Amino acid sequence: MRASSTTLILPITILTLACLLIPFPANATDNLDDIILYATIPANNDEVVELSQGYALTIDEVSASGDDVLIDLFLDEELLTTEVVTPEKPLLYKSGEKTIIIVERAAYRQLIITQYKDDSLGDVSFRYSGMLTLDEGESQHLAGDLSLLFKGVDNGDGVIELYKDNFLLDRKTIGVGENFTYMEKTGGVWKCIGFGALDELVSLEEGKVSAVLEIRQLDYPHLDNTLKMNVWYELSGENVILYINTPSNAYLTRLDIFVDGNLVDSRERAISDIYVALLPGLSINDHEVEVIASAENRYGMKNLTINLSDASASQSIQTPSSEQVESSPDGGETTEQEIQTNGVGEQAPVTPPRLPFMSGIESFAIVIISLLILSRRVKH
Repeated sequence: MRASSTTLILPITILTLACLLIPFPANATDNLDDIILYATIPANNDEVVELSQGYALTIDEVSASGDDVLIDLFLDEELLTTEVVTPEKPLLYKSGEKTIIIVERAAYRQLIITQYKDDSLGDVSFRYSGMLTLDEGESQHLAGDLSLLFKGVDNGDGVIELYKDNFLLDRKTIGVGENFTYMEKTGGVWKCIGFGALDELVSLEEGKVSAVLEIRQLDYPHLDNTLKMNVWYELSGENVILYINTPSNAYLTRLDIFVDGNLVDSRERAISDIYVALLPGLSINDHEVEVIASAENRYGMKNLTINLSDASASQSIQTPSSEQVESSPDGGETTEQEIQTNGVGEQAPVTPPRLPFMSGIESFAIVIISLLILSRRVKH
């Protein structure tokens, strides 16, 4: 999770990764020409992942420590084997003399699944497969309405972004030699939409860099579900406290807050009923706020106007007439709409700007004010 030092965050439980471009180190002997699927799933009870060539994997049970994971492996719904995977003992499944499925227990309660072609089951086709060389800021159209953008370099690692239409699905920082995957959970089953590897970063003239990537796309993402959100704010002295309420079961893979088109707060891999962000130092004007969040394969966006022109105004929320309106927890109005397809954060930097650092007294005061406000709502 990334947040500035002035961001006020309620207690947040860091959970497992979901529906992300997730980087993991590639084995030195691996070559994507031999891999037909590279997947990651959270090591939780009853998780199911659909593999290639009719294979599937389910998690029966996870120990209290999370280290021991009992796994069932199927082919065409017929049970092949049941094994316990630990950090020291991966599952290695062979077809004849060839190892075709490797399941490893990784950090953050994750399983990494690498699948090789089972020669006895015929050929495997991809919706997109190729080697890409992209300059900074260059994108490549994949199958359907997906595209991959090489954003640039951050501390020696490549930054890539995956888009559907012009909507940013995810952004990740990938080291040279690392594999990455994009997973979605549909109908209770994890599916690998695509995977790849960053093979090389090549220095060009004028300090620019190009990335050499291998990409395999198996499926298309599904963006039919809208993530419900309520967004409101309150004034506290010269500061603005922004509240974002999401469903209690919504594990946010990403949360971005834009003020006047600039990214001021970005968080990843977090869960909370209400997120709180502090927006200090806003000028005495109206400010347009955009909140964009994703949770597994659900996406949502909310817009509101922070009205600082009138000191007596507590909130002013945009409500386009074509959108559904619902009540926010404090009795105001907020809008629910699907994510737009005109892209997000085009004016935003890769990392949020640092906001002015608050003193310890100011930070403590904001915490106390926020807790009092929230406790009053709970009582009402």
